[in-house]
Amino acid sequence: MKKVFKRADQIFFILMILFVSILMQIFFIPRLPNKYFYDSTGILSIVNGTAYGYFDASYVFTGKFFSIINIFNFTTFSQWAYLLTILLSIITIIYLLRFERITVTDMIFIYLTIALANMYLFRISKELIQLLFWIIMYLYIRKGGRNPYPLLIIYIIEGMVFRVYYYAIGIVTMLIYLLMSKGKKNNIIKIIVYSSIICFLGLVVLKNISPSSYNYLLNLRILINQNRLESYDAITIINDWITNNGSVIVFMINYVINFIRMIFPIELVTKGIKYIPFIIYQLYLIISLIRITAYVIKQKKEKYYIYIAIIFGYMAIANLFEPDFGSLIRHEVTLYVIYLELFIDIKKEWILEYESRKKH
Repeated sequence: MKKVFKRADQIFFILMILFVSILMQIFFIPRLPNKYFYDSTGILSIVNGTAYGYFDASYVFTGKFFSIINIFNFTTFSQWAYLLTILLSIITIIYLLRFERITVTDMIFIYLTIALANMYLFRISKELIQLLFWIIMYLYIRKGGRNPYPLLIIYIIEGMVFRVYYYAIGIVTMLIYLLMSKGKKNNIIKIIVYSSIICFLGLVVLKNISPSSYNYLLNLRILINQNRLESYDAITIINDWITNNGSVIVFMINYVINFIRMIFPIELVTKGIKYIPFIIYQLYLIISLIRITAYVIKQKKEKYYIYIAIIFGYMAIANLFEPDFGSLIRHEVTLYVIYLELFIDIKKEWILEYESRKKH
């Protein structure tokens, strides 16, 4: 059985999140390489009115958002970082205090998540905007929203004002939810097979109704990475293993290979020892997700279907658009309010089931 904290110890470790986050912002974050601050520097220039050159819609929207909420007239990265670290740490603490039982391994995972959040979220950043969208979805579900389809409105809004690929994430999320909820004898393999068949047929249809969109999609990995191949900052870049000359079959094979590489990033070991914490984090995340998904489907825990659909819907599309492992985990950590809810709730059920069997 998973070891669980005593309630007092659990509360202590949760409250320590604020202290640990402030320490990270003071002593660790300023020592990160410049590549961790490229996006924030661009957004800050928009907020300060010193931007020049081209910025895409996600930068412009984020810059306008922070300009509107800039009631303290902040002008530096550190001012924003300290304020957002304190606010988001307190929000995370309130979120975690509602859980009665957290396992030791999940608490370690929570602290790894907080470390990543300090590196990518607790600052002026596009990732913070993503987090806010996930929080809105989380609150809708927590308040009893059983119908998942209103969430499409949020995906559409985010696609319009932030990142276009959120349209696709919304569609895939609803597809996964439908496959989970409508089948009588579902399992993970069956859902993967059905999803693959539907995606393949969708590509065939796209080829016939919009050849230009089809060709763009098939060459997306090349287009995303073409200006990054020689960059020192793109050390964890993901390129297709098989050259594609327009074949939908080769595209699907490359997609599956890249998806496996992303969720099981063992190859990062060859990039240096500093990537080991990222590997451990990703492996714990995906192995827990697979175990929990299998349990939820088998036991027909329908209230968790939407959580699983949101996570895998995001991962499915991120596999197409993320250029490297670093980008994947940076955006993936924005989902922490979704997957921590799933992990902690399900593992609490496992503990209760174990204790019930032990009594009998």
